[in-house]
Amino acid sequence: MTDGPLERLAAIVVTHNPDVMALQRLVSTLRNDVGLLLLVDNASENQDNVLALANDSSVMAIPFGENLGIAEAVNRAVRSLPPAVSYFCLFDQDSSPQGDYCRRLLERLLALDAGGDRGAAIAGTGLDQPGDRPLEFLRHSWLGARLVSDPVNPVAADFVIASGSLHNRALFEQQGGFDARLFVDNVDIEYGYRCKGMGLQVIGLATPTFKHQLGDTEIGFGQSRLRFKLHSPSRLKIMTASRFFAYRLSAMPLHWKLWDFARFLSKTMVILLLADSRPAYLRSMVAGAVAGVRGVAIPTLLTENDQTDGDL
Repeated sequence: MTDGPLERLAAIVVTHNPDVMALQRLVSTLRNDVGLLLLVDNASENQDNVLALANDSSVMAIPFGENLGIAEAVNRAVRSLPPAVSYFCLFDQDSSPQGDYCRRLLERLLALDAGGDRGAAIAGTGLDQPGDRPLEFLRHSWLGARLVSDPVNPVAADFVIASGSLHNRALFEQQGGFDARLFVDNVDIEYGYRCKGMGLQVIGLATPTFKHQLGDTEIGFGQSRLRFKLHSPSRLKIMTASRFFAYRLSAMPLHWKLWDFARFLSKTMVILLLADSRPAYLRSMVAGAVAGVRGVAIPTLLTENDQTDGDL
């Protein structure tokens, strides 16, 4: 921990089977941007390499013996932060922020708080790789999803994706942190709606930006809206289970559930028409949907192969 203004700002990076060279670049960027950097590893096969990197870089690390998912890993990491830390920024292992990303977010959040807004979370714009496609902020209503953006001013969003988001620690802890039952997916969406339900702000900014990769490949029809990120069948099973479990939660508004279910049906149609290994994808989606509806704990769906899937 450094002394001075950065003492209250930390960054938490959650890893699972990371590319160590990419993680090294992320660590090098974040070390100069925050007062404390914490690597949280979810039982990676190369966990020894992650811990060696942390040691060589003089940053803190928490190794877990099992894959806890993003939600529980972040919750435990936040509880371990020193009392002086009031704000923390989250990153996946494959994210790449600008050099002063966290400090710029903190400055904007403090300015908004000074103006009377209670900001629970704030994020810059993610640039999906490859291609630097901006990940727009969304507001949902009965009429569907609407993109909200402003090149200068902050926008009120329903949620910000976990990677690249900065959080007010006190408000995060008051809300009970992330819902660990969701494991990886929809964690940030549920938290955003829960915050909004308590009168808190979730804020998006055009800048600063960070590079991020949402999926392995993309599949769809031409340049239409029927294009989706495609993951492995085992990863899709976890995503589907989380999606259907989220439909059970009261924090998620009904209009979001209906919109998301329609999106799920569209994605299923595209996968069954265009993807290779369609039977494997269909089995995974059906298994995930049944588990989510039944409320089966998502970690119990993980097989040995899923445990080594770097996307988790």
